[in-house]
Amino acid sequence: MKKAILGIYGILLLVWVIMLILLIVATKFLIPLELPFPSPMGTILSSVMRTFLGIALALAWLYGWKKLYEEYFWRLVKALEKKLS
Repeated sequence: MKKAILGIYGILLLVWVIMLILLIVATKFLIPLELPFPSPMGTILSSVMRTFLGIALALAWLYGWKKLYEEYFWRLVKALEKKLS
């Protein structure tokens, strides 16, 4: 039981660390990103591009979290099957 709880805590810690790293990446690189168009359309395109890149980062983070938990769950199921058989 303690091993299962430690596994969950490890996943949560990893997910939070990755989230903080992505926050740093977004503030250092994504927010200051500008397209070199001097017109108002360039500002709009830059904003749209930053929005889609931010959404892509968030979706990648969520997908990674989902994969971590799926892997953890199936390892737990296999260990339980082994213990019961």
